[in-house]
Amino acid sequence: MRRYLVSKINVALMGFVIGMLCSLILTTTLNFYHPTLLIIEPSHSKHSGHHEGETILVDQLAQAMPVMAFIFTSKDGLTNRVSQVKSTWAKRFNEVVFFSYETNPPFHIVSLTPAKGWAYTRSAIAYIHENYGQNFAFFMKAQDNNYVIVENLRELLRTIDPEKPLLIGRQMKAKDGSTYMMEEAGYVISRAGLRKLAAAIKDDIGACRTSNSHTGQVIGKCAEAAGLELMHAVDENKLEFFHPFPPRDFFNKLVKEKYTNQTVYQPSQMNEIITSCSERSISFFNVQESCLYLLEYFSYHLYPYGIIRNPENYQEIWRLREHSTR
Repeated sequence: MRRYLVSKINVALMGFVIGMLCSLILTTTLNFYHPTLLIIEPSHSKHSGHHEGETILVDQLAQAMPVMAFIFTSKDGLTNRVSQVKSTWAKRFNEVVFFSYETNPPFHIVSLTPAKGWAYTRSAIAYIHENYGQNFAFFMKAQDNNYVIVENLRELLRTIDPEKPLLIGRQMKAKDGSTYMMEEAGYVISRAGLRKLAAAIKDDIGACRTSNSHTGQVIGKCAEAAGLELMHAVDENKLEFFHPFPPRDFFNKLVKEKYTNQTVYQPSQMNEIITSCSERSISFFNVQESCLYLLEYFSYHLYPYGIIRNPENYQEIWRLREHSTR
């Protein structure tokens, strides 16, 4: 009888142990085949193509110097382009607002009147200041056919004081000698600059009144009249960050200008063409759908093995990682 009870106890214990082992194996297997069950920081989803931990430096910049984008779209853009932009470069901003001149746009798009020109931009600036003016350090105006490398924008802005009234972009000279920003490439307004611009628009000062002139020229004149400094953004080699054309047109134009009537190019010539564009470029214009996803792929999904750029950043990354694990 005693031997029978011992045997039953042994069987029960063995069943318990086997059950625990099966549970452990099943849990491990599920975790192995379904890594998405792991908790991942929300910020990683904004950097699709990167692995966990790779964006720690730019994530820190996003927290310390938040940047908002306000993006103009058209009737045609409402059907497909907005969703394409939201799923690619726009998601990397801290906040995004789309504007349209349609009277009944989808719920996530703000309708503005009047429909065109500087008056439209005036209304957008006033709206952004009223609703978001104190929430962000910088505000980028863009269009739905731009492509923006937001990480490069953050790198440009990280040493700039948002309480300094600035209009940042690709600065040009008009025929009358006035300075303006190339609107197609997009431009950035600092927090202090937005306050001054909004006040000048509200007071309807001369240079900021509704005009039929090119919007880029008017924003430059209005900004200067409001007390903003216009900042022409280039890298240490004086190469542009903001481009009013797609990458293809940029390189085609350079080839035609530099090597007219040539069909065969030497390696040194091709290298000169490629290096004429800043490696930290921020924006391109008139980017078609196919090029949009091509830029997304080359910027965030293609990694040349063994190439290390900006090695000085690695020390900062390790410092941030160590700090985050404490």
